[in-house]
Amino acid sequence: MRTEAEAAAAAVRAVPGVARLSGRLVGLGPGVRVVAGPGGATAVQVQIEVAPGHVPLRVARDAAGAARSATNAATAAVVVT
Repeated sequence: MRTEAEAAAAAVRAVPGVARLSGRLVGLGPGVRVVAGPGGATAVQVQIEVAPGHVPLRVARDAAGAARSATNAATAAVVVT
């Protein structure tokens, strides 16, 4: 069975314009972290690299939506490198 982080990673990788997950700047390891937020709500943090020719803001918004949907997280933060 997949963990929430694995489910989020798979969903984010499927977003058009995501070149790959990256953990270089914020040290997320594989590029995805799922944490318990305030009041027990789940939050997902993702770091991605955007493929050439794609609009980073659009890709980041789509990646955040995919990560939230895959984990039922209340919030998602995306770092684009």
